[in-house]
Amino acid sequence: MIITKCGLTKTKLQILAMVAMLCDHVAKVIIYPVIISRYSNNWLSNNSYILRMYDALVFLGKISFPIFAFFIVEGFFKTHNVYSYMKRLFLFAILAEIPYDLATSGKLINFEKQNVLWTLLVGLICLFIIDNFKNSKFGLCIGLVGFILLIASFLNLDWGIYPGIVLILWFYLAHKSKKIRLLLGYCLMVPDVGFMSGAELSFLLLYFYNQRRGRSNKWLFYIFYPTHLLVLYLIQVILR
Repeated sequence: MIITKCGLTKTKLQILAMVAMLCDHVAKVIIYPVIISRYSNNWLSNNSYILRMYDALVFLGKISFPIFAFFIVEGFFKTHNVYSYMKRLFLFAILAEIPYDLATSGKLINFEKQNVLWTLLVGLICLFIIDNFKNSKFGLCIGLVGFILLIASFLNLDWGIYPGIVLILWFYLAHKSKKIRLLLGYCLMVPDVGFMSGAELSFLLLYFYNQRRGRSNKWLFYIFYPTHLLVLYLIQVILR
């Protein structure tokens, strides 16, 4: 059993988040475009298990982002080189964009929406600015963060400024209080995702985080993200 009295390590939580993200993308990249969008309502009503499967996978998918957002903040506090951290996110955000565009729109390049690594990167940049200027140059801090969020608002990031980046900022601001950080973090998401959306499960899992890293490979998520999107797109093409 994964959850023990010793809690969940960072690695286990990230793997759970990746599995949840895979569920969501299977629903949205394969089940919806290949099956749901191609059949009549009458056929779907006679095969309602397809819709239930889709809803269940999307429900599980909501687990992923809060966990990734949480560990962006944890990584910020624990990294020895925040510049390398930002550089890594930036490079893989670029690498993932074509697989993301193919999987979500069928286009090689699609500027209408950007992958979630850009969301995590913008959140990390905001944390860097706040941490460096909040005491000495508070006005400059607010101005820079506001400017970055203004630019981000035109990029249509996956999960967006709200609740995406707002959740990252909240995890940073309340990092000293575990219960408040998780409880109010979930409350911040409710207006966007609703009650019992699946997101609440991620906060429950994070409650069991034991502050341990566990056996990990820091490249696992970065490699998994573009790779699974590309594989799902190829499966979509084959099935069509």
